[in-house]
Amino acid sequence: MGWGRDGQGWREMAWLYNWLNLAYRFNSGNAYTGNIYFDWWWRDGFGTHFGAVSTLGDWNCEPASLGYCPTSVMPTNADFVGSQTQSIGDGDSVFTQKLSLDASKDNGTGFSSAVYQARLWKGSKVSGPATAYGSLGWYNTTVGRTQGWHHSRIVVGPLSGSTNSVAFYIDDMTNAQLIGTSTVATYNCLELTNRMHQSSNANYYGGMPNSSTGYCATKYDDISFGSMPPSLL
Repeated sequence: MGWGRDGQGWREMAWLYNWLNLAYRFNSGNAYTGNIYFDWWWRDGFGTHFGAVSTLGDWNCEPASLGYCPTSVMPTNADFVGSQTQSIGDGDSVFTQKLSLDASKDNGTGFSSAVYQARLWKGSKVSGPATAYGSLGWYNTTVGRTQGWHHSRIVVGPLSGSTNSVAFYIDDMTNAQLIGTSTVATYNCLELTNRMHQSSNANYYGGMPNSSTGYCATKYDDISFGSMPPSLL
């Protein structure tokens, strides 16, 4: 499964939160339990330009995530529940697992705006150069923030008891920034996030801010999700 481009620009744009019900769309209503990957390109228009979220400065909080939502939110027989078309929330109050990568929305103590972040919410680190901060499973990677297109990938290994091995890659698809153990080994949802704000006419992002709020839509490209043979993990 994938979305893409013709080599000349973007095809998919995310505004605030966008979800895809993987179980319903691709797995006969069943959540995935392992041997899967989520791969995408995304454009960072801000790089290291960063200001306080509380004062609506220039900030970039746009992680993409692979996770699990209860079936009361992500049903097995439909894209969403009933006539639900509004936001299902800001993740932590709804999801029971989130594997995230790119620019963290947790800007608390220990956060570095100079690098990108990975998130292993329910689980623990095994190896890799990324360093933990806060209490919500976020890690600062060693990949510096730069303006332009970036390549990200999350790989989930086979189910082992009730856990998975998971690996997070940014730009370098050979050396993982974070390898860990996921303790909630079910996945039924992709989330594409945009919480990017441009405070002025600096035009870091390429000229697409909402003129009244300063919020910008994130550019995504070549998004793919699929299964991986166990021998390749």
